[in-house]
Formats: sequence, C-alpha cells, structure tokens
Amino acid sequence: MTRKKIFSYAIALFVLMVLIWIGTTVCRIGDYKEKLWAHRVNSLEKREEFKGCYPNFEVDITIREDSLNEKVILDVTHDTDISFGLTFDEYIPNLGRSEKVWLDIKNLSIDNNKKVLEKLEYFVSDFGLEKDQFIIETRDYKALELLTKNNYYTSYYVDFKDIGEETIKHLEDVAQTGCVRALSFPSTQYSKIRNQVSNENIDFLTWAHRETQIEFLLNPFNRKMLVDNRLKVILIKTRGKYHR
Repeated sequence: MTRKKIFSYAIALFVLMVLIWIGTTVCRIGDYKEKLWAHRVNSLEKREEFKGCYPNFEVDITIREDSLNEKVILDVTHDTDISFGLTFDEYIPNLGRSEKVWLDIKNLSIDNNKKVLEKLEYFVSDFGLEKDQFIIETRDYKALELLTKNNYYTSYYVDFKDIGEETIKHLEDVAQTGCVRALSFPSTQYSKIRNQVSNENIDFLTWAHRETQIEFLLNPFNRKMLVDNRLKVILIKTRGKYHR
C-alpha cells in the first residue's frame, strides 16, 4: 500500500471519527438539564424562548429601595444603571414547582439582606415554592449569612482575575465561615479552584457563557465538569431573540 493511500485512509478515518463525535454530541443535547442552566434570562420573552431546553435559569437582579413601603424591589437587569421596568415578582407566577432559578444579585448587602429575605419568604409562602428552588449569589459573602441561616442556597461570587495563593486562602476562609453554601466563578477558573479549595462542604457553580450548549459539549475538556458532583450548575450561553 502506497503512502498516498495510507494518508487518504487516515484522513477518512479522522473525518469519520469527527462526524461520530459530532453526532454523539448532538444526541447528548438536553441530557444535562439539571446541570446546564440558561445564562442571563432577563426577560419573560427569553424565558419562554428557552424554557424547553433549559427548565432552570439565571436572572440578574439589582435591588432598588422602595422607601415608601419600606421594602425592596428586585429589578431584573444586568446593569445597575439601567432598568427595563421588569421586577422579579412578575417572574414568580411563571416559575414551576420543579424549576430552579439562580439570582445574581448585584448589590446585596448587610443593609438590605433582611428585606430581601422577607421578599423571598413571601415568594415561598404565597406561591407554594421551595427554598431550594433558589440560588442566591452576590459578591458580599457576609450579606449571604442571613439567607444561609434561613435555609436558602447561597453562593459567593468569586470576583478575582488572579487565582493565586492569597485568593485561595481567602476562599478557604470564606468557606470556613459557613456564610455560604457555594462558590461561583468563570469556567476558566474551574481547574484551579477545584484542585485547591479543599473544604468539601462547599459546592461549586460556574458559567461558560461564551459557549452554546453544543459548543460546550463538543469540547472534550469540559467532560470533567459534567461528571464532577461537587460542581452543581454550569450556566450556558443563550442569546436568542430577546437577550438583554
């Protein structure tokens, strides 16, 4: 057999393997609904658009003070200086009892966490929801302690570009406080945090928001995240027609 034929067979075999891998991946779409959630679902229209593929989803929240009623408004928006006039109260009637939502609260603090807790307790009691249907995430881990003590699943947003020794020590210290149940961070930081944060009582959440589900599943290096029981949720890119 000539080298040319060997090379042709090798190319054909490679192409066949790639096609099989793509076909297998396409068949796996939708197999990880408990782990792969829709990222940045900040409109009811986008919620309806992706509901079939992603029963669980993430929403960005900015807390607005309602001084007249001494309450807070959970404004659905990614940017604190922009409001679309949509509150999370309007989401709640559309949340099924088997569905879960990750609330990325941009400005939760010790000053407003009691009012946020009151709002969550209202959602749970008046709409027949369970506390474990919510993930509450923010950058201030101390503000999450009250929610954690009231049996909500909370996560500390790891807002560090460099995951060095000091950052890992800080994360270990946060884990030891018991203020939160999980750490959340970009998927690019998964390996470092997973390998170096040793406290097994703390879960991990991440986002691969630059990858669609097919892109995420096609990448063989992401397989480790899919099978990691300590990594509970991976947010996936979903732009669609109603992204904002």
